[in-house]
Amino acid sequence: MNNHSPEHHDNDEISLLDLATALVVQRRTILGCLFAGLLLASGYAWLKPPSYSATATLIMRDNANAGVSGLALQSLAQSTLIKQPLAASLQQAGLLNAEALEGVYSVSFSAKDGQLQLTVRLPQAAQAQRYANQVQQEVLLQTKARGLSATSNDIIKLRQVQTQNLARPSTSGFVALPAGDRQLIDSFAQINAKLALNGIMRSSNTQDTQQMQDELALFARSVARQHTGSSQFATYFQHSYQQALASLLDNQIQLLEQQQQREILALEAPLPQKQDKPGHSLILMLGALGGLFCGVLLALTRHALLTSRANPANRERWEALHRAWRS
Repeated sequence: MNNHSPEHHDNDEISLLDLATALVVQRRTILGCLFAGLLLASGYAWLKPPSYSATATLIMRDNANAGVSGLALQSLAQSTLIKQPLAASLQQAGLLNAEALEGVYSVSFSAKDGQLQLTVRLPQAAQAQRYANQVQQEVLLQTKARGLSATSNDIIKLRQVQTQNLARPSTSGFVALPAGDRQLIDSFAQINAKLALNGIMRSSNTQDTQQMQDELALFARSVARQHTGSSQFATYFQHSYQQALASLLDNQIQLLEQQQQREILALEAPLPQKQDKPGHSLILMLGALGGLFCGVLLALTRHALLTSRANPANRERWEALHRAWRS
């Protein structure tokens, strides 16, 4: 056993030397393949159209009660409400040949960070940045319009009540009322307006809130008539009540809009500074590696064929293959 070990080691060493010699002998083939790989990679890098990716980010606040659901926002960003206007705008600008946005617009959401990323890929960096920010603004507008959070629902509900509020009568007919009576009615109307606003905020049905508002106003008018016996008090109360409710609605909507701004943090897309990968350098490197690999493989294959053909034991097989090829 020990006598055959050195011989086996020598055979391996000779085999490695043969392979190294074969690579040196076939160096022109290897260099030719390397040059061909670089040439093909250079052509591809030259013909490949440039592309820049701009990413606008929406960060959802951690508020389970009133905050926006990240999955709901992701579904909205991937819906036709966002894609159709984007595709139409890109087609109008000559940046999109078909309605499909594959490879141009993508959406990704990270539940861990609560971040929704809106990415637009276009040939120019400024265009990619512009359309990414445009999509971000459209998503924010649709989020508010469709009430994807409790805060958005409250804002929509309060705006509906605003439109249903009665027209404010002129105050010129109330000059005859004493100042003390008007102050008393204003205080009473303010209290009823606050009660109506509380009922509106607690109710999920707009018709119910309007009915509650009408019932409170009717109740206040009846109380005013019982205490004064004059229709002027009831009319002035209606006017004061509408003014107080309108003021409370405006203030409440402003507070909710400020809260809504804090629910989603919008980070606009920066201007891309580099082209999308793979860049020209990476393409050339990959082409060189591919050509070198093909050259080495071709050199080793030729060496193996020549070695097999020179072996006397395989000569008859090669002659048979040659005859079969010529026939």
